[in-house]
Amino acid sequence: VPTGRTFANSIYVGMDWESAWEAGLLESTEHCEVWGYDHNLKGFGRQVSHSSFSKKHRTHFQRYVQLAPEDRHGRNDDPKLYTLESVMRMNGHSYIDVLKIDLEGLEFDTLKAIVQPYIDAGEPLPFGQLQVELHVWGKRFADFLGWWELLEQAGLRPVMMEPNLVYVNYNRASG
Repeated sequence: VPTGRTFANSIYVGMDWESAWEAGLLESTEHCEVWGYDHNLKGFGRQVSHSSFSKKHRTHFQRYVQLAPEDRHGRNDDPKLYTLESVMRMNGHSYIDVLKIDLEGLEFDTLKAIVQPYIDAGEPLPFGQLQVELHVWGKRFADFLGWWELLEQAGLRPVMMEPNLVYVNYNRASG
């Protein structure tokens, strides 16, 4: 954990209809908490929300929060957009073990907004690991490469890639 930061032992999640990864994580740890956010869902998937799951007391879910490059959470904003810094402040966290996001295309602008201030200040990122689902539809390689190099400049390195072949075939016509 970087010096001067409180250890939050937490995971932030962009959600999906299933929560097998989160359930497995909670089952294999004693103190980790999972913080989930999705403006389209009512809660964690069946693996975590099922009545027989004994670790759900270590989960936190907020429906009307979406991670974004800027704060926009006024009364008429839908969905409510929050920067990672704002969400961490709301939760009293200064460090996240794993940041797991699925933002349906908004991940490029959001991650740039998250990492650029830390690069500029020469500070370490406020999270240890990043899991991100990339939606590269309509992205030019040059744009993607510049974004990827920005993440590398912040100290992030890829360790795994798993293409979603269903969507690759579904979007084949998009180029």
